[in-house]
Amino acid sequence: MPLELKHDSFISLLNVIKPTTLPHIITATFVELSSAITRAYIISLSLSLSLSLFLFLKSQS
Repeated sequence: MPLELKHDSFISLLNVIKPTTLPHIITATFVELSSAITRAYIISLSLSLSLSLFLFLKSQS
């Protein structure tokens, strides 16, 4: 039953959205997701490089 409520809510949301605005919403969602993924990748890359540098310096001493 909760699934039906979610489905009905989604259908009513689609009825409110005009067909011309739907591509804009999809594009904006895609851009937000891709920028969030890019930020997460950059953060993880910088943490990985920092850890590698730390381990390298520790092994030298």
